[in-house]
Amino acid sequence: MSVLIIQNPVSGEGTAVDLIKNSVIPLLDSHSISHTIQSTTEPGHAGSLALSFLQGRCAEDKESAPKDSPVLILAGGDGTLHEVVNAVGLSAVENSEQIQRVVIVILPCGTANALYSTLFPPSPDGGPYPKLSAKLPAGTDAQTAYKLQSLLSYLDNAGRRRPLVLTHTRVLDKNGDLAPVSGSSILSAVVTSTSLHASILDTAEELRAEVPGVARFSVAAERNIHMWYGSHVQLLPSDSDFDSAPVQRYDPSANKFVELEGMTELEGPYSYFLSTVNVDRLEPTFVITPLAATDPPSPGVMEVILVRPTRDPSFEGDTPEGRKKFVEKIVPVLRGAFQNGAHLGIGYDSEGNIKEDPALQPVAEYYRCAKWIWEPTPGSAGVLVCADGTLVKIPGGGRAICSVVKSFEEGGGFHIWA
Repeated sequence: MSVLIIQNPVSGEGTAVDLIKNSVIPLLDSHSISHTIQSTTEPGHAGSLALSFLQGRCAEDKESAPKDSPVLILAGGDGTLHEVVNAVGLSAVENSEQIQRVVIVILPCGTANALYSTLFPPSPDGGPYPKLSAKLPAGTDAQTAYKLQSLLSYLDNAGRRRPLVLTHTRVLDKNGDLAPVSGSSILSAVVTSTSLHASILDTAEELRAEVPGVARFSVAAERNIHMWYGSHVQLLPSDSDFDSAPVQRYDPSANKFVELEGMTELEGPYSYFLSTVNVDRLEPTFVITPLAATDPPSPGVMEVILVRPTRDPSFEGDTPEGRKKFVEKIVPVLRGAFQNGAHLGIGYDSEGNIKEDPALQPVAEYYRCAKWIWEPTPGSAGVLVCADGTLVKIPGGGRAICSVVKSFEEGGGFHIWA
């Protein structure tokens, strides 16, 4: 069987090409696996390369046994996976068809590598990754060994093929029609966001040439941390018999999710709003939806984290001074995500001071649902939607609808070696 290697030479710190040449090809050769290498040259290229390979490999064979499924090795970041997922799967999802089965090996060469670091959480002490590193040649450094875990699972059939959950976001205009903008129908395999997270990504992209590496995200955060985003939000349960699941809200005092009846409606403004699938973190140590790993959700459900300033007992209105004061509260909460999800235990006392006490009203609200609808308040800043790094603007009077894609029948969809 021949596999396709897609390498993104500009992803992250530009390590993909050397990793493929020095480590991946020798391992494939030692297992007698033939391969083709393709390099991306422009945005969206990873998707077109994958689609071309799959069409040539098994366009007519959607009933292949797992061992015969086409295999893609992706050397890039979450954005590279995002391109492949949309090129291969979006049309099928839009037409309510099953996506052909595709097996994926991930080589984490991006900036955040959220999915990979969820599948293979970094060692707390920064030491060698223990899983399969012993199968590598003597002298392989710890960082390289860590990046090769998905590949080693595939080569030695030593791990599992994890089905990839997808969400489908549609950006609609004021008439309820699909907005005539690029990305108005888009799949995500990691995160879909609005508010602060989307604004950070937007500003960070503007800073890409000026501030290299992950530092640009810190600069972008500083420029946007004071912003509030007006919107009406609906969280909806699954309407599928196969994936039936109610909306749930996390109760930090009991450390569990509580089922809610029907639809949940939430009024803004918002400081933070995002949903995740497949991951508990957005960076190796930024664990924003921690129960996704420790208490996995039911099929057909996504995790939602949001922060609404109006829940602060000291809230006195949306004023410049009020926003400035709230920065002093949202920053410690987001920092808590870097402490293995400690943000979930930060709450307000009766005077609006924040403390680490799960018995208090939580600053960050944590939900699980099958669908959310984001309707920006006219004139508010909450018009950006970010789907795995792709930014889409909601037109005036429009809204964004994000839904978990119905579970694939046995054998279909994307499967990640973990």
